[in-house]
Amino acid sequence: MIQNETKSPEILKAERQVEQAKARLAEAKRKESAKKRSDENKHKYMMGGIVHKYFPECYGFDEHELNRIIAAAIKSEQCQRIVEIVKRESVAKVATSESAK
Repeated sequence: MIQNETKSPEILKAERQVEQAKARLAEAKRKESAKKRSDENKHKYMMGGIVHKYFPECYGFDEHELNRIIAAAIKSEQCQRIVEIVKRESVAKVATSESAK
């Protein structure tokens, strides 16, 4: 029985292509993850800026105290009404922009 342990050029080429595809996939996943992290960080900074804008005293409270204050504010009836209004406006805005296409 003859055993040929050498790989043909076609197999070597295919293996290289597989490795290159794996590297491209890993790079694409890394870029997507970095973009997602960047977008999340931008959103966090924006939210922090909004809190500071409307609640400049926020620097005087620690995280636990801020959590209590903001949770109470968001649960308030007035805040919930505004949230619902903004949601409706957002849905209407999307529907309008889609119908314009």
